Amino acid sequence: MKKGEITVFLSLMMTVMVGVLFQVIEAARTNGVRFMTECAADMALQSVLAEYNREMLNQYDLFFVDSAYGSSYETNTPLEGHLTDYLNENLGPGEGAPGVFKDFYDASCESVVVSETCKASDMLGDVVERYAVDYMLDLYELDEIPFFSNERSVIEQKGLLGNKFEEEKAKNKERIARYRKKGKKKYKHFSIDNPADAVFDQMDPGIVLGKVTGSDGISAKKIAGTEYVSSREYDEGDGFLHGENAATDVEDMIFQRYLAERCGNYVTRKSNSGLDYELEYVLFGKDSDRDNLDSAVTRLLLIRSTANLLYLSCDSRRCAEAEALAYTVAAVCLLPELGKILKWSIILAWSYSEAVNDIRILLSGGKVALIKTDEQWKLGLMEGLRMKTPGGNNASGLSYRDYLQMLMLFVNKEERNMRFLDIMEMDVRRASGNDLFRIDRCIHDLEAVITVKTGWGHHIRIERLVGYQK
Repeated sequence: MKKGEITVFLSLMMTVMVGVLFQVIEAARTNGVRFMTECAADMALQSVLAEYNREMLNQYDLFFVDSAYGSSYETNTPLEGHLTDYLNENLGPGEGAPGVFKDFYDASCESVVVSETCKASDMLGDVVERYAVDYMLDLYELDEIPFFSNERSVIEQKGLLGNKFEEEKAKNKERIARYRKKGKKKYKHFSIDNPADAVFDQMDPGIVLGKVTGSDGISAKKIAGTEYVSSREYDEGDGFLHGENAATDVEDMIFQRYLAERCGNYVTRKSNSGLDYELEYVLFGKDSDRDNLDSAVTRLLLIRSTANLLYLSCDSRRCAEAEALAYTVAAVCLLPELGKILKWSIILAWSYSEAVNDIRILLSGGKVALIKTDEQWKLGLMEGLRMKTPGGNNASGLSYRDYLQMLMLFVNKEERNMRFLDIMEMDVRRASGNDLFRIDRCIHDLEAVITVKTGWGHHIRIERLVGYQK
């Protein structure tokens, strides 16, 4: 009787113990599969981040994943597919396991959804600017980056981007026209041989462009602007996902230096590029190298002509030379009162010729100071009136690239950034395997919702936010 009682007791105890044991095993399985899912998800996401576009890194030192992987997909399907593959590899029993093998978890990926993304095209280029600035701050100290703050103040205070030179030229032309009309009424055969006319007749940016460009001529490259992100409809993500902010004013000037370094220009061209004059495109957005260079030369002529006029009008020695010639011509015309007007006409022409010579110096790789000194002035009076521009150089001053970087201080930030995204697209597409590259498919950060199922009925759902953070 006692033996039977013990047997029943042990049977009951074993039932309870086995139930507890299975509960412990199931709890271990549940916790284990969650931990394994988290590890597998982290490895899968890091594996995807390791698939950054090599050309974006090589050319721009920026990390972005092409979510289309070189295909024409306009969704995140290829990216989600890669994540699913990596998850299944990390969740499965491993290579070489028998086909009928069923491990302790029997886990597999049920679904992957990329719910949020931070794309290069987000916020009108602010995303690319933010991470480019971070790169520059890692590479340089602040005092190593030129901000051109003093030059900007000079340009604004002296109105070098205004119409002062053109206005003065128009006023002078009108005054001389009145005297010509007056002389013709008084004398049958009358003309004013204005020494400045030879220069005024050539005051056309197209003429100047032909005079100042080098022996290799001007690039004939053109693009179809509608193919690129600034002129087409493009995909947008969700902006910054890690709490970053758009660049401050100081950081924006750091980005301008980044643009100057990464983009080719007339003097320093980038190999295998869609356009030779990329920095000029960022500034002016024309579809051809010629048009962009023409716009750059026109803008620089405006700055240099006005700056030279302001300097020359205060140079007593050179003003005396101009005055002597002007009053000699006025005496010949029997209109001595014309001398003052002709003097100003000569000064205008001299300033412009010096500006043309400045552009020649800049486009040949030399430097020109924003506001010149007596030693930095290149042309004599007769050279200026004959528009002889031999070029030359200065030991100090600003290079062509510096002038273009300065001009970026006065362009619309959003237009500038979107044009730079165009440059990125056209240059990356020229690399092998990137024919279908689009900047609006490039992801810097992403949030993924991952669901894993097991053969034991478990469903584990986790969210992960990852990216190329410091």
